[in-house]
Amino acid sequence: KLMPLILDACIQDGRLRLAAQYANDHLRKHPSETRIRLVLAMIYVGLSDADLAEKELRRVLEDKPDDSQAHFALATILREKSDPVAADHHYREYLRLEPQGPNAEEARGHLLQKVP
Repeated sequence: KLMPLILDACIQDGRLRLAAQYANDHLRKHPSETRIRLVLAMIYVGLSDADLAEKELRRVLEDKPDDSQAHFALATILREKSDPVAADHHYREYLRLEPQGPNAEEARGHLLQKVP
């Protein structure tokens, strides 16, 4: 219960590396806490470490394949890493899970279109 508050305080204070350290330490003891892992992935995004963010998001999706936030975040990272086909898959999964979700319009805007 305390870890989200600690991470939030570190993030609000701009101490992303410290937040990542706390999250990693916590996940070593509690590896199945996908919410903390999702926050860690977003911390890595903030630290401009797309590879570590992708790794954590894939781990979240291994444990919770229906996590729409993880699908959307992973799709965005993959799009930025110039992997539009993989990004398309995760945008489509996000839309399947949350067709009217807060990121639905953006996800639809990034879908690949068939070329005749």
